[in-house]
Amino acid sequence: MLRVERLALRPFRPTYVFGVGLLFGLTSAAFFWWHRQLFGGRPVTVPDALYERALPFLVAAAFTLPIASLSMRLPLRGGSLMDVLAPLAVHVPCAVAYCFVFATVLNVMGRVLGRMPFPLWRGVLFSVSAYGQGQLTFYFFILGLTFAVRYHREARARAEEKALLEASLSQARVEALRAQLNPHFLFNTLNAIAVLALRGDGAAVAQAIGRLSEILRASLDTRRGALVPLADEIELVRAYVDIQEMRYGDRLSVALALAPGADDALVPALVTQPLVENAVHHGIAVQPGPGRVEVSARREGDVVVIRVSDSGPGFDAVPVAEGIGLSNTRERLERHYGADASLLCANAPEGGAVVTVYLPYRAAALAGAS
Repeated sequence: MLRVERLALRPFRPTYVFGVGLLFGLTSAAFFWWHRQLFGGRPVTVPDALYERALPFLVAAAFTLPIASLSMRLPLRGGSLMDVLAPLAVHVPCAVAYCFVFATVLNVMGRVLGRMPFPLWRGVLFSVSAYGQGQLTFYFFILGLTFAVRYHREARARAEEKALLEASLSQARVEALRAQLNPHFLFNTLNAIAVLALRGDGAAVAQAIGRLSEILRASLDTRRGALVPLADEIELVRAYVDIQEMRYGDRLSVALALAPGADDALVPALVTQPLVENAVHHGIAVQPGPGRVEVSARREGDVVVIRVSDSGPGFDAVPVAEGIGLSNTRERLERHYGADASLLCANAPEGGAVVTVYLPYRAAALAGAS
């Protein structure tokens, strides 16, 4: 679910609306006066032409903004029959009411200007019966125009949101690759592979090289979508953990637990591996003794919970700047889910740091079907 920008309830600038109304009104008055001058009939002065033709356009311009505001709150959308009838049940009475209010305002102004020879109620009925169809057409024209503006803004917002998601995912891939290609990390990994080779453990060497290639391939694979099944995400973490366990030996033990029913949940690509990397780097590497990292993922109703904890000194002892592991993950969760997802950092009661990610559950099979 993409988060769409909050749309203004007044989609048109007042200056533009009154400018267009004035332009059409003056044009209509000029043609009306010119027509009477050419073909005769009842003499029409310039004030008469402005009153009869320009004033209605200005009154209509004044009503354009509240009509547009109501249209933004109750837009006409496709879908089921009720999705169409529900807004119309409001707009049709409002359109009829607008005709009477428009006629009343116009006739009141006529009485103020001394151009209304008969009672107000009669003038209102005359205006509604004579020009009501045109005002109904005007109301629904504004309704349709407002819908077009709203649709355009939503499409533009979704396009911008998609671009931000793609840029954020690309940044995560680049940062993950950069961190994994850190010279110290790469040197230790290759050194460990060399030791295994000297021992003649060819199977371990092949496994380590294979795991390293999996991480690099996932970081560079542009075919991976912004959302991937949680099982694939945990498998990538498993590849990263295998190399780290080879690097740290007995100093590091990692437990991965993917609860049944959560493996098909869609999660942002590379959302877990940076958190595990933070746990290893800031929780295990900074202490001399052995340490433990636990990664668990489960589903709680409509929520997926991913938890990464370590037995290190915790956040208070080792302040961690929000780099790739936290700020990038937090930003991508915000881009994907808005307020429906969160990332919480805390110290574990028994010691160490805990990072927990909460995000809405969405099955990969349902996403593929849609």
